[in-house]
Amino acid sequence: MSKGTKISRRRFLALAATATAAGMATLACSGLTALGDQQSGVEFVESSCGTENSIRGKILVAYASQYGSTGGVADAIARVLCKAGAVVDIRLVTNVADLSRYQVIIVGSPVQNDAWRPEAISFVKKNRKLLSKLPVAYFLTCMTLVH
Repeated sequence: MSKGTKISRRRFLALAATATAAGMATLACSGLTALGDQQSGVEFVESSCGTENSIRGKILVAYASQYGSTGGVADAIARVLCKAGAVVDIRLVTNVADLSRYQVIIVGSPVQNDAWRPEAISFVKKNRKLLSKLPVAYFLTCMTLVH
């Protein structure tokens, strides 16, 4: 890789895992949050799946993400639900305006600096009243679950 070549966080982690598995030095990363907010050039998953005439109702998988990895998890969750016959929308929390058409909500965020991303926290707080009346599940992604 030439100097100045940009790589995605996913590619970096894959390279780090390969290097570690090969017995090379473990790579450490810090300050990833200092790179700014959502990175340009990163594709954030937003899609829908399932047949609209499903009697089970519609499910929203809403997520926050800085580098796209949490969107990959949201997409995997949605695919499993769709294969089971559900109708699912995957959206960034910042792009969700109306929750009234959903019967189930799933919310996810990466944990950075021991906290969810601010936009995920805001989403939950803003929609607290409606979320308290629906089945809701939460998920998180992070580099490590142990300090």
